[in-house]
This record gives sequence, structure tokens and C-alpha cells, in this order.
Amino acid sequence: MNKIIVAGYMGSGSSAATDLLSEYEQVHCPNGSYEYIFAHCPNGVFDLEDKLLRGNTALRSDEALRSFRHAMEDLFGNGRWWFADYEHRLSPRFMELVDSYIDRLATCRFPGFWYEQEKTSRLSYLAERVRRRCGTSRWKMYASDLSMAFPSEEEFFSATREFFSSIFRELAVGQEQKALLLDQLFLPHNLFRLKRYFPENDVKLVVVSRDPRDVFTLNKYFWLPQGSPVPIPTNVRDFCRYYRAMRQAERPCDDSRILRLSFEELVLDYDAAKSRLEHFLEGWLGRQARPMEKLNPRISRENIGVFAREDEYGKEAAFIEKELGEYLYSGMEEHLASASFGRREGVF
Repeated sequence: MNKIIVAGYMGSGSSAATDLLSEYEQVHCPNGSYEYIFAHCPNGVFDLEDKLLRGNTALRSDEALRSFRHAMEDLFGNGRWWFADYEHRLSPRFMELVDSYIDRLATCRFPGFWYEQEKTSRLSYLAERVRRRCGTSRWKMYASDLSMAFPSEEEFFSATREFFSSIFRELAVGQEQKALLLDQLFLPHNLFRLKRYFPENDVKLVVVSRDPRDVFTLNKYFWLPQGSPVPIPTNVRDFCRYYRAMRQAERPCDDSRILRLSFEELVLDYDAAKSRLEHFLEGWLGRQARPMEKLNPRISRENIGVFAREDEYGKEAAFIEKELGEYLYSGMEEHLASASFGRREGVF
């Protein structure tokens, strides 16, 4: 089964690529631009890898497996959380797949406790002192089933690849002949892990960036007032320090299975960007059965150059231009000078 993963930086407009690719007849996108975070979320698969293969100790693996399972339980059942509800968005069998994965990783299980089990609130501590004075042993108060895991790298990645495959099979029931499109399964900062998780050529990634002047302006003046900000600073100096550090923290990754595009290219140079995607994913897409149904460049161009639409944005945009010049969209000046650009309402 071929997999297409779209990745982006926060607020980078990567959903434009997801929308465009989902218009093709041989692409299965079961949840649209819903973001699959189980690998890179706190205590997700990538954290589990780091704990078991790099930071493991005689006790750490028990915490690693517990924290991982708890994180997956949150994703499985919390229907109030936009990133969760895996029971319905992914599979009602998701926790079965998680437990099977943990079973493959665990070296052994036995009853016991360690300092993680002895953490207690002040109220519980007072109750435990009473219980101990009444003769209850620490073993009875704290002991539980401990899981220890010391997998080799080969064992970890073999189990993890099967875990991923089992999830993909659940998502692709009845659509196995199509390419499975997944939004944000990897992030740009995780790409260095790609070869270990997907050593075969049945996965390709599209990474989308965006001019930081628009990212800042949209977040501060549109998304934040609407109640949907991304977690970036709204002070322009802090934003520039943050943005540069964030981009520089990304590890270099030289992999021919990765295509990098900008949001601006997808919209302003739609035909050329579409051709690049079709060439990159040759044989995977089929016919564009619903052209411009989800990504209409005539509409999306309203979201490019927003920083130049009002005078109040100009000083901050100029500062970003000076500080983050290498991350700007190179064709922005041409776009701003075009007859189709003007001050409009309703940008988002």
C-alpha cells in the first residue's frame, strides 16, 4: 500500500497540499486534513523510541510503556479533543493494536514497584501512613505489574513498522488499491527518522512551508482574535528568534522521497506545482477527478500577502523581512505588484 504524508510547519498552509491531492481518484484520504499525531505527540511513538533505544535504564522502560499507552488511550477515547477520537476516526480496534505492539516490545512482566509508583499527594500520603501503622506493607500499597523492555534496534523498528502497517490497514479497508493520504503523520523535524520507519519506497512526503510574514500576521491579527491561534509568539522580535531557532533545529534529511513546496507555489503557480506533484507521485494519483473542488487557487490567493494589506502590519512585516530573509517566498514582490492583489476583507 502506497502512503502519501503531508507535513508542514505550524500555520504553513500544508492542508492546501492535502486538499489538492485528495481530488485525485486513486487517493484515499479518510479524514481529510485531520492530523495524525500518534507518532510525534508527547509520549508518542518517537518518544518511545528515544526512551527505549537511547535513554533506557533498569527502570525507565516501565515508565516509557505506561506513558505511551496512556497517551494512546487519550487519543483513542477523547472525542472532545480535535486530535483524538481514534475510536471513530481510525479504528475501534486501535487499543488492541497498541497492546499487541507493547507486547512485542516488552521483555518481561512481573509484580513490583519503584519510585514512580510511590509518588503520592499529601492527602494520600497521610492515608498511607495510617495504613502502614495498621500493618499494611509498602508492597501491598504500591505493587503493580511492571513491564520492562530492552529491545534491540532491529526488534524495535520491526515491531513499530508492523504497528504502523496495522493502523494503515484499518484506515484503508475497502480502499487498499489506492494511495493512503495522511496529514501530519510526520513533521519536518521528524524527517531524519523516515528511513528507519519506512525503509521501502512505498511512502512519499510533501513538506509545505509559508512566508513567515503571513504566518505572523495571520496568527496575530486573524487566528488569535478568532480563538484559533497557533502557539507562536505575537511579539515580533520573539517571533523572529523563535522562528529561526525552530527552522534551524530541523535536522538535514537527504531523501528523494521528500518533495518541498511552498503554500504560495501551490496557489500562485498552481499548474506548475500540480505538475511537480504529479511527477513526484507518478503512477500513484490517477486522474484529477474533482479539480479545484477542495483547493481553488482563485480563492486561496486571498491568503497570500496578507501582511501587506493593512498599514498596521507593515512595521512588523518589515522587521521579519530583515531578520528572516532566507525563509521568505521569493515571488512575493511580484504577487504584491500584480493587478489581482489588493486590500480585501475576509482573509483567513
